[in-house]
Amino acid sequence: MLAMEGAGARDMAETTSRREQLRALKLSSEGYGQLCRLVDLGTLQPSAKQAVDGLYREIADARFALAEARIREARLLASTSSRAAICAAYYAMYHAGRAALLIVTKGEVDDKGKVEVQLGKQFGQEFAEQLAARRGERNDAEYDPLADLSGREDDLAARLDQAEQFVLACRKKVAP
Repeated sequence: MLAMEGAGARDMAETTSRREQLRALKLSSEGYGQLCRLVDLGTLQPSAKQAVDGLYREIADARFALAEARIREARLLASTSSRAAICAAYYAMYHAGRAALLIVTKGEVDDKGKVEVQLGKQFGQEFAEQLAARRGERNDAEYDPLADLSGREDDLAARLDQAEQFVLACRKKVAP
């Protein structure tokens, strides 16, 4: 195995450490509320809350980047596999919804049904309905070999546009 030296090794260690920090941050919204109370009571410095907020923003930005990559992937797949394009478009929306909810609720929401419910509560029922509809299509495309996707294939480009608009709307809801 090659040993890394100097700045390269430090950069890699910092990147690995940062990834570990981001993955380890799994506060519920209740846990975040407790953190805020500790700051309000003077038990913790305000910088602790600012650090968590910064980490949440980094996680959300990474999820939005993933959502945007999945939209690009869906557009590429559309010409060869409508099933794969439908799945990629759904996951673009799912990741964007999770990103927005992380910023708004200050807690992880990763169950697909709960993401839909929280989107409805936080941003309006149309967000929940759009994601639920795309999840149903994704389930058909992914799991049902006999699913009739013919009507969906005809308007696949429009569905991909809708997915992209959903991602943009989620990002706009939580723009700094």
